[in-house]
Amino acid sequence: MTFRQTDGPAVSAAKAAISTPTAYRFEQDHRLPSSRQRVRGRRRPDPLAEFFDVEVVPMLTAAPGLRAVAIFDEMRRRHPDLPAGARRTLERRIRSWRALHGADQEVIFRQVHEPGRMGLSDFTNMADLGVTDPRRCRPPRPPRHDLRNQRRQLSTARCTRAKTQNRRAATELRDNQRSRHCVAQRQSTFNLELASDNRTRHRRWRCGHSFSC
Repeated sequence: MTFRQTDGPAVSAAKAAISTPTAYRFEQDHRLPSSRQRVRGRRRPDPLAEFFDVEVVPMLTAAPGLRAVAIFDEMRRRHPDLPAGARRTLERRIRSWRALHGADQEVIFRQVHEPGRMGLSDFTNMADLGVTDPRRCRPPRPPRHDLRNQRRQLSTARCTRAKTQNRRAATELRDNQRSRHCVAQRQSTFNLELASDNRTRHRRWRCGHSFSC
């Protein structure tokens, strides 16, 4: 609308980023498309307009529990030209009439109690009766000083267990080191013996070789 005060419809549409037909359509009618919708009326003639208020309503007033199928059969007997497709129209018309002019219906408010959302109580203390649920009953909690003693004992036991494990690990490490040292000593002794034996053989071979020469 601001651009339209100074420019034409085409230029204003280009500035507003809308199409030119939309601008001309907005010039003719400023209402939104949702506001321009017309109420849909009846496209076909009402087949029940001649006898519904005159014949059907008195029947519903005299017998409120009368079914729509029975009324439709009676209307077809009285009016042979009534089409068979008007049955659904008659059922909807009877339902609407009963909703407006029929007997008052009972109003029921469904009460759905979801667990944990709402609770009712009359402030009655039932603790003195001693009624307990075996699935939910728990042993009495020990006093606070007993809990402290249990925690101390538990911490002491954990410390003792940790010390024992450390001692075992240190003993195993020391044994492994000793076994490795012993194996190394045996290997070195075996190597020395082997070296001395080789020297002795070499000397004997040299002596024998020189004697033969």
